[in-house]
Amino acid sequence: MSLTSHLKPGQPLHSWFEKNSNHALLDQLCYEHNSLLSRWKVDYPGEVNFPLVGMAMTYAVRDMIKPLKESIEGTVAWHGIQFLGLQSEARCFLEHPEKAILYVLLGLFDSVGRGRLDKFETLFGTPPKGNLLPVVKTESLFTLDTYSRLMQRTIQDVHTNLAKVKTLIRLHPEVFSNPSNYYVNPTFENSFLVGGADAQMIVNQTLIDIRTTCKRRPFTKENFYQQIAYVLLGHQSKITHLTWMYTRQQCLFSYEVENLFDVFRKQKSFQDLAESLYFDEADEDEYYG
Repeated sequence: MSLTSHLKPGQPLHSWFEKNSNHALLDQLCYEHNSLLSRWKVDYPGEVNFPLVGMAMTYAVRDMIKPLKESIEGTVAWHGIQFLGLQSEARCFLEHPEKAILYVLLGLFDSVGRGRLDKFETLFGTPPKGNLLPVVKTESLFTLDTYSRLMQRTIQDVHTNLAKVKTLIRLHPEVFSNPSNYYVNPTFENSFLVGGADAQMIVNQTLIDIRTTCKRRPFTKENFYQQIAYVLLGHQSKITHLTWMYTRQQCLFSYEVENLFDVFRKQKSFQDLAESLYFDEADEDEYYG
C-alpha cells in the first residue's frame, strides 16, 4: 500500500497522526496557506491534463535548481526512459530549447517509471520495449503538431507557469541557492514499509513539495501528514525544514520541522506502527497466495 493510501482517513497511520499532531498549530497552518491562496487570482487554464502539468512543473523546478542533464539519472523519469530504451536520445533532448515540451515528456516518462505505461500509450501507441523510434521520431517530439489538442493546451499551461517559477526561485535564495545537499525523488530509510515512498526533492536539508493547483483552498491536514511522514521515515540528510511551493500563485511557505512536530519523541512510535502494518500486509499476501 502506498503512503498516500496509508494516509487516507480511517487508515491506521492517519489515525496515528490525528492522535499525535498539534491540531491548533495544524489549523493555523491550513489557515495561513488557504487564506492567502484564496485571495490570489489564478487564471483557469481550461481543459488541460492537471496531474501531468503538476509533474512537468516538478521537473521544471528541478532543472532550474540543478540542470537535469546532471541529475536526471536520480529521477523516476529516468527509469521510464530506461524502460523505453531512450537513454542515448535522452542525452540529446535534455538540451532542447523547447522546455515546456521537455518537461511534459519527462512527466510522461515519470508515469512509465511508476508502471503507468498507459499514459504514454495514449499519445504514441504501444512502444516496443527497447526502442521508441519506430513509433515517433525523436525530433518530432518537440513539434507541437505531434500532440492532441488536450496535450497542446497542457504544454501551453506549463509554458505559462515557467516564468512564475523562475521568479519564485529567484526570490527565495535561502531555500534554493547552492544546492550542495541535493536529492531528486529521494526515498527514505524506511520507505519500504509504505510502498517505497519517494518525495519530490530535498535541497540543503529542506524537503520541498511543489504544488501546481487552481484550487482556492488547496492545503489539507493530509498534505501536512504526508511531508511529516517522509521526515519520520528517516533520511541521511537530516531534514530540518519543510517547504510548500505553489507555482501558479507564486507563493512559498517554509517552516522549521521542530516547530511543527516532535520528530525526536514520536519517530519510533510511527516506524513501529508502519512496520507492523507492513508485516500484516505481507502475512495477508502470503495467506491469499
